[in-house]
Amino acid sequence: MLDPRWQRGLREVTRRGLHFELQAVPDQYVHALRLVEAFSDTTFVLLRAGMPADRTPEGMTFWRQGLARFAVCPNVLVKLSGLGTFTRRCRLDEWQPVIETAIDLFSPGRCMFGSNFPIEKLWTDYATLTSVFRASLSRYTPGEQQQVLHDVAARTYQPGTSQPVPATRDRSKTHQ
Repeated sequence: MLDPRWQRGLREVTRRGLHFELQAVPDQYVHALRLVEAFSDTTFVLLRAGMPADRTPEGMTFWRQGLARFAVCPNVLVKLSGLGTFTRRCRLDEWQPVIETAIDLFSPGRCMFGSNFPIEKLWTDYATLTSVFRASLSRYTPGEQQQVLHDVAARTYQPGTSQPVPATRDRSKTHQ
């Protein structure tokens, strides 16, 4: 992500008015933050709540500290998705602390619900997933819940309003 050639592509994403979905584990945050800060005109969506893979107390502290550094960057949103990816479970006692930490650091106006379905079918069903997610939002007002469950994603993805991005080169030719 710090390679200048790769960053040329990211500049094109920004030029086209698109956002970039960033997937990084806490060990990659230092580099990811350099990227986010260097591309302050780009909207980044940090996937899977920043991927708290290590659920030990030390691992969660490391994740939380790194997530707080992303939160000060106004061009970063958080997608609360794939929260059972590393534990292969969908449980309130595991998801709620992650969801609450992200929302408390970023605000409800910068966090959005997401899922990793159908992959999550390996350990849960969609009804359980949405039930656990909604229960994790219980301490927030209905308006804040609406932001997380709908408004931020609607504002970010603008369903029904996007137009296909025109091709910049003939993709029918093989490039070697």
